[in-house]
Amino acid sequence: MGDMLASTPSNSAAKMQSLRVPRSVAWLKSASVYDDLSRTVLLMSYPRKILLVDDEQYVTSLVAAKLRALGDEVTTAGDGEEALPLATSLLPDLIVSDLQMPIMTGFELACQLKKQPATAEIPVILLTGRGHLVDAGEMSQTNIRQLLGKPFSAKELVAKIEELIGPPRQGERPVAV
Repeated sequence: MGDMLASTPSNSAAKMQSLRVPRSVAWLKSASVYDDLSRTVLLMSYPRKILLVDDEQYVTSLVAAKLRALGDEVTTAGDGEEALPLATSLLPDLIVSDLQMPIMTGFELACQLKKQPATAEIPVILLTGRGHLVDAGEMSQTNIRQLLGKPFSAKELVAKIEELIGPPRQGERPVAV
């Protein structure tokens, strides 16, 4: 009951192998394994991983609901200090962060992410309000790729996300096992 069985074609089309994949991998929707020159490759569907950072819970709730409805895997944090270890452990495809937050701002978060090799290339969309401007020179020192002024529509945010990391993923990617 704890495993899902996936079929595996090998070099001989008539010969099939089996692979047990734990059901605990909730985002796994399909799995296929191919033997390619004695290297096994697992193909699986996977959602975009997005880290959403804002101290205004109603913003994170609304945006997270919209992104999840599109099939994205969304993790939320209330400020940059909470988001930094999450970004390091989750390695999301994209981070959406508010600029003005207590403890660590979105800009400070982007600076810290840029300093770490594992997170240095994760694109950031920075949400700004009340006419806050970010200097283009300072922005070039970070991984901030887009600015979006508050208030914003979910449609605007989704368009910016798709511009940076593409549409919600439908399909498979190879993962060497």
